[in-house]
Amino acid sequence: MAEVWGYDTKYFPSDSNLLMVKIFSYFVRGFKTASYLFREKPDVVWLQLPPSFLLHIAFFVRALSSQKFKIVCDMHNSAFREKWIKFPFFLTLLNKSDVIIVHNESVYLLAKSCGIHSAKLFVLEDMPVNYDMSVSRVEENTILFPCSFDVDEPVSVVVSAAKLLPWCEFIVTGDYKKKLDSAVYLAAPRNVKFVGYLSKDSYLQLLFSTTIVLGLTLRDNVQLSVANEGLSANKPLVLSDSAVLKSMFEGGGAFVDPMSAESIAGGIACVLEGVEKYRREVVRVKARRLQSWASNQALISKVLGGAGV
Repeated sequence: MAEVWGYDTKYFPSDSNLLMVKIFSYFVRGFKTASYLFREKPDVVWLQLPPSFLLHIAFFVRALSSQKFKIVCDMHNSAFREKWIKFPFFLTLLNKSDVIIVHNESVYLLAKSCGIHSAKLFVLEDMPVNYDMSVSRVEENTILFPCSFDVDEPVSVVVSAAKLLPWCEFIVTGDYKKKLDSAVYLAAPRNVKFVGYLSKDSYLQLLFSTTIVLGLTLRDNVQLSVANEGLSANKPLVLSDSAVLKSMFEGGGAFVDPMSAESIAGGIACVLEGVEKYRREVVRVKARRLQSWASNQALISKVLGGAGV
């Protein structure tokens, strides 16, 4: 989105997962955020939420600043979890912002049920991109499973599915040494490779060379960034059979029960059997998604009035 709207991105990350250190760091990063806004005097401020109190900081700065900037709230799914959506005055300030963006129709309905005004609420799905893969060589029967090892990712079920497909190679990315249960790691067959956290270039090289991208979640309203990455790279997909994923990626692969090793293995086998057909279908799905994204992007730009960012 930064490339489309031309805004600068600024992150104030925390380097610690210790609770007390993280709480203190929120105050430090909040101060840095406010200072940055006072100094830069933007026309429009885009906030990636959560944390919810970023919105409080933005309204505080706008109230004291001569630059009455517009506020755009980019609501990630976790913003609707109880600790963030019930943060004091968060909903009130949301409804006073200029644009509120969610990333699929399911979350749009959730937002309305929470009391967010529909007049300011827009759906903007993840935008597919066109990668340059002209020099990439695709390895046969390789399954890429990008993973954060969050609780909604059924890694152990994928390990069981791999045992049913010994001729396939499963490549699992992510920081498994810190986050994966050792019992799951030890139970993995030889055709499952945990490659750890990769640099962007290494990850893209792996993405381009794989046959199928596997994206699984147990949450109904998650649209899976990895599914969009696979689509962008023209890769057939095997995804959880949620309503959200089916509506966004229908035609681009197989949809499976994420808690069934047999279903996952069957979906992969089906896509491998018709892989050329699915590669063509993925290109059509991507074109449809790009058209939809452009239409919604134009609506948001109209509300913002073409203001600089």
